[in-house]
Amino acid sequence: MLCDILLEECDNITICGVSMLLDFKGVTFTHVAQCTLPLMKKAVMCLEGSYPIRTKAICIINVPSLAIPVYRLLQALLSKKLTERFHVYENDGGDDIYKYFPKDVLPLEYKGDGKSMSELSGMYTEWKGKIESYEDWFINDQQYCSDETIRPKESKLQNELFGVSGSFRKLAID
Repeated sequence: MLCDILLEECDNITICGVSMLLDFKGVTFTHVAQCTLPLMKKAVMCLEGSYPIRTKAICIINVPSLAIPVYRLLQALLSKKLTERFHVYENDGGDDIYKYFPKDVLPLEYKGDGKSMSELSGMYTEWKGKIESYEDWFINDQQYCSDETIRPKESKLQNELFGVSGSFRKLAID
């Protein structure tokens, strides 16, 4: 939803690209267990092939050690280019995140010179309102889909993209 709104309102997202900083502090085994292989395949396909967004960097900080095997699975699904732009840290990332995010845009809690998280909390309310204002647009957008009744029953593409077919010979899990 956020990507749809950003694509609608901000041309710079397709021109300049986007960098994401995700904080996994508080992520538990229950959260990690929900990351199934088919779900990860769909997410990667969406990120790489569906949205016309240039991903410059994805930094995930405070990743619990139990989530590292899931990251290794995800790496096997990513293209080489996206793998190089994906950065996972079991701590706060240290000075390494300054390679991807200017210090002046990071909140104080993330060793930046920007506003504090409490000052930025108003953005949550603002974005919640923005998403709600697009409700009719999202409802209308649901009518645009393929007619699955005329799709061939056996689709190699569907099995390759969404199934768990194939072998795991190249899969490396530490």
